[in-house]
Amino acid sequence: MRLLAPIAPFALAAALCGTSQAQTTPFDGCGTLAPGVTCPIFFLADVGGLYLLDADLSGYSIGDRVHVQGDLDPGCFTSCNQGDGCIFSAIVTPNTCNAPPLGTSYCGPAVPNSSGNGAVLSATGTGVAGDPFELTVDDLPMNRSAIMLASQVQDFVPGAGGSQGALCVGVPFARFNRSGEILNSGNAGSVNLVVDSTDIPLSPPVAVMAGETWYFQCWFRDANPMDTSNFSDGVAIAFL
Repeated sequence: MRLLAPIAPFALAAALCGTSQAQTTPFDGCGTLAPGVTCPIFFLADVGGLYLLDADLSGYSIGDRVHVQGDLDPGCFTSCNQGDGCIFSAIVTPNTCNAPPLGTSYCGPAVPNSSGNGAVLSATGTGVAGDPFELTVDDLPMNRSAIMLASQVQDFVPGAGGSQGALCVGVPFARFNRSGEILNSGNAGSVNLVVDSTDIPLSPPVAVMAGETWYFQCWFRDANPMDTSNFSDGVAIAFL
């Protein structure tokens, strides 16, 4: 899992201004910690909704899967100007349930890399345009750099750019190679990226719109046996 700097608890406390007059309802579910725009971190619930947590999140990072229990207030007052409400008195623990799958795999299996396997891309999230979602790649070679690609066009180009694999997204495609987006597979041979669906890095950046289908793939470095690159399989996501 890609780890960023832990979030200071005071940053969240400062954003929570108070409860609304509406009655809160109990919340008990899993999701992913996702980046915000004005506020640094939100909770993207698997059942839908982007919430600010009234909790100490020190030790957690963007992209972490967590289980949250607390009191949901959809009309809370915050300084974030984003999200679907707050979860007060939140108890946050490491995730104990699986993320819901998102999208449909295509262009697979990928050409095997030096791990002996083809890299496998998967996605989790609500699939709602405007909500963040998470891309995860497993079966990568260890300690290699990787970036995600995205396009509204599907393609199949074997050996693209001198790679050992096949490029399965068409031109124009977005490269997630901005600060914080370049990944490393580490000793686990896996990477993940939480994607802001309102900021796909084409030129200029674009937002995913409801009704659109986007295609995603991972491009990574390898030594197999000489320096080269390869691609994962792809995931197609039809956004709601």
